Amino acid sequence: MPLHHPSLRNVFCFSAGISACQSCWKMAVRLLAHMLMMQMEPNVVSFSAMISATEKGLHWQQALQCLQEMPNRKVCPNVVSISAALSACGNSVNGQWQHAWELFAGLFDSKIRANVISNNAVMSALEKGYQWQQAMSLFESAMQSNAQPNVSSFGSAISACEKGGQWEQASLFFEAMGEFEVQATLISYNALISAFEKGGQWQEALQIFSGMNQAKFQLDVISFNASMSACEKGSQWEQALSLFAGLFESKVFATVISFNAAISACEKGCQWQQAMSLFESAVSSRVRPNVISFSSAISACEKGGQLQQVVEGLHVVSNRTHLSSENSARLLLR
Repeated sequence: MPLHHPSLRNVFCFSAGISACQSCWKMAVRLLAHMLMMQMEPNVVSFSAMISATEKGLHWQQALQCLQEMPNRKVCPNVVSISAALSACGNSVNGQWQHAWELFAGLFDSKIRANVISNNAVMSALEKGYQWQQAMSLFESAMQSNAQPNVSSFGSAISACEKGGQWEQASLFFEAMGEFEVQATLISYNALISAFEKGGQWQEALQIFSGMNQAKFQLDVISFNASMSACEKGSQWEQALSLFAGLFESKVFATVISFNAAISACEKGCQWQQAMSLFESAVSSRVRPNVISFSSAISACEKGGQLQQVVEGLHVVSNRTHLSSENSARLLLR
């Protein structure tokens, strides 16, 4: 069919329209449905744009349905459409790693050559699904196939190691970024700190945190929370409090996780006054304490022989946070 044929021009127009709907996947669906109603056959560009729109809208099921519909319409998927579907699986809340893995295997069966985008999408899904061994295997395979990893590749690899408790492997990946001339980002640093925190390596976590400061990175709440949690696990309450103070000095908004890490560190260090002070600060601020906050504060007071402080504190907090008497009793009798 000649390029100037009206039907072909309409397909191009609709495909362009679907591509423009990346922030509104429902509109993209309506455009594709309108194409079919007008008996226009979508091409690989139309489908790829549709899959990408559903991926941006975090609707992985629709992305897979669209990909499966392509052969029915005699349209062969390409690496773009498959990568978009892989990304949809990887970006889903729980990370649909099984679907992503099956899709990726099918990519090789169809003799479509994987690229760094498809590799990264699968690794992201595997990382979210706590499949660190498969993520590592995929990363190594990509390296052997001369697929140049980018910052997203390394970020997913480090995060996968963090979730698998493999802090040494995470550290090796971080060091390898320099060899590949890949510039580490805030996400990369935070993932490495979290890996050290999960592995109980508080000294290494603080070393990375300090390096971020020296490199003039704009630290976020994840940087502080992961570092404080590492200190808490290492029974370094003074270091945790120093980080907590630095969080406010950096004008970073503290979350309940921030308060919990600091309170728990004080509890482990038998610093009940500090723990209660932090707990009261959380209550008086916009942060709503949760069961971990209560449990850590109560445990700190118990270790300090301050049972009366616990009772009085719970009474005040129950009034401010609408904590029921039944729940207060459960906390005391846990």
